[in-house]
Amino acid sequence: MNSIPWLEDLEYLSTFERVFLVLIVIIGCMTTGFVIDAIMKNLGLGPICNGVLALIGVCIGIYVRYRFFAYRADDPILEIGFAMGVPVVLFLALAVAKTRGL
Repeated sequence: MNSIPWLEDLEYLSTFERVFLVLIVIIGCMTTGFVIDAIMKNLGLGPICNGVLALIGVCIGIYVRYRFFAYRADDPILEIGFAMGVPVVLFLALAVAKTRGL
C-alpha cells in the first residue's frame, strides 16, 4: 500500500501512457528551467540544471508533504503548496548563495 494515493495509479498505466507521462515531465522540466533562467538571469545555473533542480524540489516537496503532513491525503491545496513552495525556497537559497559568493 502506497502512502501517496495517486502514485498507486501509476502502476496501472499502459506503456504508451507511461511514455507520454515521461515526455510531459521532461517538457515541463525544460519549460520550467527556461522560465526560471529568464527570471534569475545570472543567479541561475542554466535552463537544464534549473529544470532538474525544480523537479528535485517538487519531488522533495511532495515527499515532505506526505511524510510529515499525511493527516489528510486528499488535500490538493496543501500538496500544490508544498510542490511549488519547496522549489521556490530552493532557488531563493541558490540566489542568496550565489550573491554572497558561497
